[in-house]
Amino acid sequence: MSVRREAVWQECSELSLLSALSPDLGQQATCYFFVNVHPLIMGYYADDLPNIYSREMPTSILSIAILALSASFTSLHPQYSRFKSYALCKYAECLRLLREAASDPLIVESDSFLMAINVLGTYEVGHYFASMVMERTG
Repeated sequence: MSVRREAVWQECSELSLLSALSPDLGQQATCYFFVNVHPLIMGYYADDLPNIYSREMPTSILSIAILALSASFTSLHPQYSRFKSYALCKYAECLRLLREAASDPLIVESDSFLMAINVLGTYEVGHYFASMVMERTG
C-alpha cells in the first residue's frame, strides 16, 4: 500500500498550531510525534514508550533520543525542513550520551537505556526509508 507524502501531511495541520503555541522545536516535534507518528509504530517496543518516557528527565538519554526521532519525522515535510538539523544535532548528542553511559551496568540494564537504543534504531531506519521515498517521489 503506497501513501503519498502530500496526503499524509495534508492531515497534519496540528504542527502549524503547535508552532504558534510553542517556539521550542523539541516540544513541537515531540508533541507531533506522540499524536501522529507513535500510533503508526505501535507494537514491538513502542507500546511502552509513552510510559517510560513520562518518567524521564528532559536531559535523559531517552528524552534526547525521542527529540531526535520526533524532529526527524517532522523534518520530512518540506515546510518543516528546519527540524532536520535539530534532529541530527540531537541524534549526535544521544550517541555521545549512550557511549558515555555504556560502561555503567546499572544504566545499560535500565528500561530507558534500552528504549533509547530502540528509538535510535527507528531513527536510522526511518532516515534510510525516507531517503528512498524522497528519491522516488522527487
